[in-house]
Amino acid sequence: MPTLLVASDDDMLVPPSASEKLAAGIPGALLARMAVGAHACNVTRAAHFNMWLLDWLDGE
Repeated sequence: MPTLLVASDDDMLVPPSASEKLAAGIPGALLARMAVGAHACNVTRAAHFNMWLLDWLDGE
């Protein structure tokens, strides 16, 4: 199943290491990481998040 995970290095609720472990457990998963964006990076960095999402969807 195609899977995109987006994580932020400054997420205080879900540390990047947890996102890495999750991605490692899903065959073919892609982990995209932002330096900043916190837990709601889809809101705080919406343009960046949406660019990644649309690029990923275009490739699927």
